[in-house]
Order: sequence, then C-alpha cells, then structure tokens
Amino acid sequence: MIPIIPRQSSDDDRPMGLKFTRNNFYNFPKREATNNEHVLKRTPSGQRTPPLITKRDSSRDSDLSSVASLSPTPLLSPTLPARSPFRIRDSQQGKMIGSHDTKSKSSSTIDTSSSSSSTSSSVTTNDDDLIQELESMWKLKSVPTKPPTPKHDMSSEDMLLQLLISHAMIDSREFKVLTFEEFEKLKQHHARLKNRVRNSKAKLELDRKIQETSHSLSNLSFNKNRESVILLLDEAVEADRKVKILTQRLHELTNDEVETQYQILQHTAGVLSLGLQKLEKDRPVPVVDGTQQMESLRENLIQLLKKHNISHATDASPTSLLDYLEAQLETYQLQSRESEDKYRGAQEKQQLLSLSEKKLEIQLRSTQTKNDLLKKEMDELLLKVKKPVMDWLPQDDFDFQDDDHGNESALAEVAELRETLSQMELNASKVQSQLSVFQSRENGLKKEMEQYRDEAVRLRSQKEEWDRTMKRRTVLQALENAEDGSSTARFEQQLEEQEGEYQAQLKEQAAFLDKTTRACEQLQKDRDELSATCEDLELLIRDKTRALDARDRQIQQLESELHQLKSTPTPAGSSNAALQELQAQFSQKESAWIEQSNTMEADFEGILKEFDRLTGTAMEFETDKRNYERRIQQLTQEVNGLESSLTEEKTKNLGYHEADTPTTATLRKEFRRMITDMKSDHHRTLEREGQEKSKLEKQLKDLKHEREMFRYERTNKGVQTLFMP
Repeated sequence: MIPIIPRQSSDDDRPMGLKFTRNNFYNFPKREATNNEHVLKRTPSGQRTPPLITKRDSSRDSDLSSVASLSPTPLLSPTLPARSPFRIRDSQQGKMIGSHDTKSKSSSTIDTSSSSSSTSSSVTTNDDDLIQELESMWKLKSVPTKPPTPKHDMSSEDMLLQLLISHAMIDSREFKVLTFEEFEKLKQHHARLKNRVRNSKAKLELDRKIQETSHSLSNLSFNKNRESVILLLDEAVEADRKVKILTQRLHELTNDEVETQYQILQHTAGVLSLGLQKLEKDRPVPVVDGTQQMESLRENLIQLLKKHNISHATDASPTSLLDYLEAQLETYQLQSRESEDKYRGAQEKQQLLSLSEKKLEIQLRSTQTKNDLLKKEMDELLLKVKKPVMDWLPQDDFDFQDDDHGNESALAEVAELRETLSQMELNASKVQSQLSVFQSRENGLKKEMEQYRDEAVRLRSQKEEWDRTMKRRTVLQALENAEDGSSTARFEQQLEEQEGEYQAQLKEQAAFLDKTTRACEQLQKDRDELSATCEDLELLIRDKTRALDARDRQIQQLESELHQLKSTPTPAGSSNAALQELQAQFSQKESAWIEQSNTMEADFEGILKEFDRLTGTAMEFETDKRNYERRIQQLTQEVNGLESSLTEEKTKNLGYHEADTPTTATLRKEFRRMITDMKSDHHRTLEREGQEKSKLEKQLKDLKHEREMFRYERTNKGVQTLFMP
C-alpha cells in the first residue's frame, strides 16, 4: 500500500491557512509492514511471488526509509504561498517523475495482471485495510505492533502563525540587503544618533527648566523698575526661542534615528528571507503519486456523507465534497446560533412576564388592604348607627309602632351613610390625583423661589456696593467743602466704619475661600477614589474577556477533536457507543458553556452600568471642580481689589487719625510709617526671590552633577567592557 499524505489540491481558491506544507511538515513515519506484506506472508511457501511485486515493495520500502531517515523530527518550517516558484518547481518535478514511473511500469503490468488481481482481491476483502488507510491518513501512526510516534496537531494558532510567516517572507523579498561594510557603518551611525538624541533631550529639559524659572521671575517682578522688568521679559523670550530651536533639532534627530533603524530592520528581514530560501532549496522534497491518495480521500468523504445521510453528486471531486461539508457545517452553526438567540429571547420574555406578575401581585395586595380598611370603616359606622338606636329604645311601656318607625329611619340612615362612603372614596381618589399635581407645582415653585432668592442675594450685594460708593462720594464731597474741625472728626469716624466693614468683608471672603478649598480637596479625593474604581473595573473587564476568549478557544479545540473522532473509523461494535458518549459529553459541555456565558453577560451588563455611573459622577465632579476654581479666582480678584482700595483710602486720609487738623509733623510721621512699610514689603519680596533663586541654583547644580555622573559612568563602562551605551 502507498503511504497517504494530507490533501493537496491544484486549485488555489482556498485560503492560505487551509493549505498544508509540502516540505515534510508532519514527519511521515516509516512503515514496517503493510497489509499487502501480510497477504504475501500468508501465501504458501510453494507459491512463487511475482518479481514485479517484490521489486515494487523493495523500491517503496527504500523510499520510505529514505524519507524517515531524512526527517527524524518534525520540521516546523513556514508554509509557502500558493504561487511561489518553489511550489511550481516541486509540481514540475512530481509530474516528470510520475510520467517516468508510468512508462517503466507499463511493460511489466501485462505479465503480472493475474497475480496482482489475486492479491488485490484478497486485500479488498480484508476489513483491516480501510482502518489502516484511515489511520495513516488522519493519525499518521505506524502498525500497532510498534509503539506509536508522538502526534503533532495543527491548531488554528499554528496555522495563523505559519500564514503570517509566509506573508512576512513575501514582503521581505522586496527589502534591500546591504553589504557587511554598509551594515557596520549604518549601525555606527545609528549609535551616534542615539547618543545625540539622548544629549539633546537632557539639554532640552535643562532649557525648559530655565524657561520656567525666567517666566516665574518675570511674573514676580511687579514691584521692580521698568528696566529690570524689560530685561526679565527679554530673557524669557530668549529662553522660549532656545527651547523652540532645541525641540526642532530633537525632532529631526529622532526622524533620522527612526529611518536608520528602519533600514537596519529591512536588512535583517531580507537576510532572514534569503536564509530561509536557501534552506528550502537545499532540502529534498518527497515526490508521491497523488492519484491513489485522491481516490482514497474521495471514498472516505463519500462514506462520511453516507454515514450522516447527506445527499451529494456521484461524480463530484474531493474538493467539492469538502466544500459541501464546510457549507453544511456553516449551516449547522447558523442554526445553533439562531436557536441560542431564540432561547435568549424566550428567557427575556419570561423575565418580563415574571416582572408583570409581581406588579400585579403588588397591586392586588394594595387593593385588598384598601378593601379591608373600607370594611372596617363600614363596621365602625354600623356600630355607631346601632348604638344610638339602642339608646333610643323605650325603657317604659310605649307603643312598638314607634320602634318600627325608628328601625326604618336607622336603615335609611345606613343607606345614606353607604352612599356618602362611596362618594368619599371618589373624592379621595380625586384628592390623590390633585395631590400629585400640587406636588409637581410645589416642586416648580420651589425652583422659582430658589431662583428668586439667588436674584435677591445678588441685588442685595449690588445695593450694598452702591451704598458704599455713594458714601464714598458724599465723604469726598464733604472733604472738599468742609472747613470745620467737627466735620473732619465726623468724616474720620465714617472712614473708620468703612475700614471695619472692609476688614469684616475680607474675613468673610477668607473664610469662604477656606471652605471652598476644603470642598475642592474633598472633591479631588473622591475623584481619585472613583478613578481607582474605574481602573479596577477595566481590569476586571479585561480578565473576563480573556477568560471568554480562552473558553472559545477550548470550545473550538473540542469541536476539532470531536470532528477528528467522528472521522476516525472504529470497529462496528464500539463505534456507535463511542459516538454517543462523545455527543453526550459535547452536549453537556455546550450546555454548561451556554449557562456560563449567560452569567458572564449579565455580569458584564452590571459592570458596564456601574462604569457608566462612575464616569457620570466623575464628570460631575470635574464640572464642580471647575466651578469652584472659577469662584476662587473671582474671590481672589475681589480681595486684591479691596486691598488696593484700602491702600488708596489710607493714602488719601493721611494725618486724619487724631482729632486735630493735620500738621506737617503728623504728615511726616505718616510718611515715615509708609516708607517703613514699603521697605519691609520690599525686603520681604527680595528675601522670597532670593530663596527662589537659591533653590533654582541648587536644582541647576544637581542637574549638572547628575549629568556629569552619567557621563562618568558611561565612559567608565565603555573602558571596562568595550561597550558604549
């Protein structure tokens, strides 16, 4: 029997990943004894074996031994594309060798027709031949007399990897392969560019820090002279220009580095593709006649279709049969998906029905409670009606006609009470509907009240500001028109009152600022916590997706194993039992996976809802933070304006602290006090700027020290290890 290899079709309609390699990928094992040899061994000793059969068996054994010796281990080489020159060369060699074999064997087949027919009849009658063929086709194992060789399954990931490797080989043929000297020069140029990029990055960081310091100094110089301010602004502009030039240079250097690295990677890919091509050329390719293999594959496919009661054409090719099987598998998959969708829809409907039933139960309970309450009220009313009737009963011997008349009147009153009860129930329902309407109106009125309250606060603040401005105007007019000492004292009192008001306002603003800063810190903490929870949820989602992908891969693997087990023939007695067991296991696993996938989808929905809620709250926190920051800026501006107005008022009212009129001595004292205050402020600002300058100088020294240490370590390593990083 000729050994069978995996299917190789001449048509190129199938995708690249479904084609098997022709470079001895599966490691065809050596066959020690076949069914034909067993038949020949069972022939009597007196019968002579034909020389053609012995010659054919010896040549086949020699071919198989050479194949086994050449490929002792499975060579995992990449698959070649459909129209590569190596595949064309292999097909031409196979055609030439096949034609030569048919010519050499045509002369000897006439003499040995009787012997071959007898042997073929004995082989076809044997039941073990079909099992052996299918075993060699699907499992590629030897005769069970020897221990089985290790099996190498071709998973989908391996096929995709082989496909990617083949595409990479095709793309790498267009890359340029450099000489050794050019490659060395390019590597040295790349190392120099890396060093320059590193140095330029360090220099850019230093210049950026200098730029930040110059900008901070220019912002702090509001009390200095005009010349110093201009100098600081010029330094800031120069620092900005230097940073811009350095960023442009760094961008150019990084582009050059990327281009050189791209050329190096192209060279390495081209060299690897040339090496793989040389290995493919040097490796011998086994040539096998595929006609018998195709016929056996076609028979196996027809048996598989008959086994599953699938109609097909009698003269169909194996490729068409495989395509038909794939189409049938796709239809089965579509049917299974549709059934899953229907099952999910039925589950959703069941959930909706259960919810509607719960709502109805709640409504029934509420109506029952209402009926019970109404019954109690009716009983109480009847008791109230009966009590006065019992009180009205005659204690002495009166006429019973009056008693009958009283009973009738009581019954009439009971009927009237029942009518009033029904009327009251209607009124209660109307009141409830009106109450909902009134509640909505009340909410709207509350919102309007809040708006009006905000407007009132705003108008009150405007009114206070207007009153202050009017008081200032009156004070100024009075100062202009005043001639008496009493007016000055009165105006001084007004100024003191205004100063007290301003100080109170400043305290209030400071308290409000503290409150807003505390609220901002709390919001920042909440935002950090929410971001941490969002990250945890994202990690959980990733873990869940990985678990689902792993389960999908496991399901695909189980389906492929099931397909292989279905395709492998077993003895007639145990094949049906094994198939039933496998189908039962597969159905159990499938049901468990469906349940688990449903639970996972429910968990995903909950996680996504929680994520949406957290993102919404985070956005709200961001908006609140921006509003608070804007409010803080406004308050700081107001505080600065109040301070400036206070200083102006102090300057305008120099010498008016005492009851007497201002003299030159008092004015000198006030002027000296103002000068001392200005000097102290100036001294404080100078000390603060000096401290900042010392900090910046210390940072610059640290940066220079770090740079020198890095340079020293690099040179030291290069001297010790002959390697420059």
